[in-house]
Order: sequence, then C-alpha cells, then structure tokens
Amino acid sequence: MFLIMLAILAVQAIVVILFARFGVFNFMGRDYKASVIMAGIVGFCLGSRTNALSSMNEIGRQYGKCEDAMSLISLIVTLIVDFVNPFVITLAINIVA
Repeated sequence: MFLIMLAILAVQAIVVILFARFGVFNFMGRDYKASVIMAGIVGFCLGSRTNALSSMNEIGRQYGKCEDAMSLISLIVTLIVDFVNPFVITLAINIVA
C-alpha cells in the first residue's frame, strides 16, 4: 500500500511540474512573472493555497516582488477553492451514491 501511494505521489509531482513548465510558463509569456505564477501553480497543485502563496513569497524574497502574479494566483485559487470546489464535491458524492 505504501509503494502504491508513493508511486501516485511521484506521478502527481511529475505531471504537475511538466504542466507548470510546459503549459503555464509558456502560456504566461516565459518571463519572470510567468515563473512566479508557475511556482504558485505548483504550490497549489501539490498542497494548498498557503503553499502557493509561500512559494511565490519565497521567490519574491529572493528575486524581487511580483504583485501581479500574487494577485492573480490569489484570486484564481480563491475562486477555485471557495466557489467551484463545493460543486465538484457534491457532484462526486452524487455519482458515488
């Protein structure tokens, strides 16, 4: 069971990193703001809102703040978690039941 969970975690991490690098980074313009947004996406996909914001804060602390990226990721993550997630959970419960 442990090895299965470890394999799922490894696949999730690889897929998220590839999506962020080749999807998000290229789509957002391949610049500094895109790299900060990419860090936020990786933090959110592998953890939570706080992971996304702390990843972006750490990059901002080392290389300079990017307020546009912080605002964008905060808004998008809040919309996804707070507004879309209850509908997805309800749909999943209805499918299972």
